[in-house]
Amino acid sequence: MTESNNKSALISAAMGLAFIAMGLLEMAAVVIDPSVEIMLYLSSGGNILLALVLLFTGVVLLNAAMRFRNGTDGEAFLVVGCMLALFVGLVVSLTLAASATEAYLFGSEDFVDWSLADDFTPAIPMMIPSLAVLLSALRSFRSTAQEPAA
Repeated sequence: MTESNNKSALISAAMGLAFIAMGLLEMAAVVIDPSVEIMLYLSSGGNILLALVLLFTGVVLLNAAMRFRNGTDGEAFLVVGCMLALFVGLVVSLTLAASATEAYLFGSEDFVDWSLADDFTPAIPMMIPSLAVLLSALRSFRSTAQEPAA
């Protein structure tokens, strides 16, 4: 296994495990009392669809890690996993922005007690490493695609 595959396997595994942990926390928030303060910061209140998407993203990234570990090409799985992570983060960010707009600009009665912590989820900060890994993978892919065949 090359050094590049080893590094890619480690990054893919770490990100995959992080997304699976976030998905499991989101599922746990369905059954745990939402007034428990720690769950308020670790999940967005038990959104089961978000939990399933986070779990699926984690599985795709772990599949990339497994392929890198076996010496086969896992770049496609890594790119798709990072794109899924960015998409999830973007949707959650837009939901947060829409709720903030509804609460603060329009003063809706439904959002009187709303705060940023109500819609915040760790998928938002996970966009940063996902974007960095995606750009690195695409740069690596572009450099190998431009190499002349020997």
